[in-house]
Amino acid sequence: MAVNPAAGGSISCSGWYNVGGPAVVTVGVAPGYRFRFFSGDLSGNANPQTLVMNGPKNVVANFAALVPALNASVVNKAGTAAARTWTLQLPNPGLDWADNTRITRVAITQVSGAPCSPAATLSTPLPLIVGTLAASGGTATVPVIVNFAGCSELARFGATFGFEAKSGAYTGSTEIRNQYR
Repeated sequence: MAVNPAAGGSISCSGWYNVGGPAVVTVGVAPGYRFRFFSGDLSGNANPQTLVMNGPKNVVANFAALVPALNASVVNKAGTAAARTWTLQLPNPGLDWADNTRITRVAITQVSGAPCSPAATLSTPLPLIVGTLAASGGTATVPVIVNFAGCSELARFGATFGFEAKSGAYTGSTEIRNQYR
């Protein structure tokens, strides 16, 4: 018997068995993981399962880490050039709650149009607290204010949003391209 990955949990089935007799195989799941499936001489994700003993057997319990999977998109824009509000949407399609989610970095880069003078700057102080996003579909929207006062209406921008959850245990970023102010 084996566990994949080793930190994912445990597998148990002890003792000797008569030929043709049943052996019950059970997995225990470690915090931060979920049981996915058996491989080797067992298959599927039912837990426990019974294995008929007719010779040596190989059984692997496969686990997956529970992690959030955040990304960001701009879903609305409003306000003046000097105080343009981009509304960011942060969905969490991941398998774990994204608690203590914060936007920690915003980098705005002009990619086309006449050069801004002065350059576009972020007016929202960071880190920006988002809160807790439920697993498998939780979402939040937050406003980010950018000063585009020195930029033409035809200018286009790229933006990189860095975020973290679980008190910094999960980090990620999203790059958004070809945004107007």
